[in-house]
Amino acid sequence: MSFIIKTFPKFIFLFVGALIVMLSFFSANTVFSQGDSMQLAQKRMYLKKEILPDHVLYPVFMVFDRVRLVTSSEKEQVNLHVSYSWQRLDATKELLQKGYQALSFTTFTKACKHQNLGLLQAKQFSSLEEKQKILVQSKQFYNQALHLSRNFSDVQQLEIIQLLQEQENLQQIYSN
Repeated sequence: MSFIIKTFPKFIFLFVGALIVMLSFFSANTVFSQGDSMQLAQKRMYLKKEILPDHVLYPVFMVFDRVRLVTSSEKEQVNLHVSYSWQRLDATKELLQKGYQALSFTTFTKACKHQNLGLLQAKQFSSLEEKQKILVQSKQFYNQALHLSRNFSDVQQLEIIQLLQEQENLQQIYSN
């Protein structure tokens, strides 16, 4: 009985904390761009295999991705960056199909940044064979990203050009 009396307040605090976190996720129903107050997408709850940035629980999954990245070895980080870049590129395609232009742009830029970080880190830690595999996939990513980039505005194209130019430079370093 004394165990129940001692643990009950802790349980109540834990329950209230979890309730507050859940309410904050459900009450934060819109996403805004960083530069202005333009709405990027209406946050929604849906059941699908893939969770996109327009999903209410997407921030939770991004926290897990970040923790996984930070706690990984440097070699595993290369693979994670490359994997995250492809996941976000696929999410960009789906968001464009849904008509979320601004949210798809931020997802696209994150995909490019992950790809570039993976390339940068792989230069230091990969064997020659691994470098070749990373270079091949990087060129495939570049081609798909270039094709997708046509869906964005002229202003957005400026940032995309910089990111893809950085990727080209990293690929050239790899080739030498």
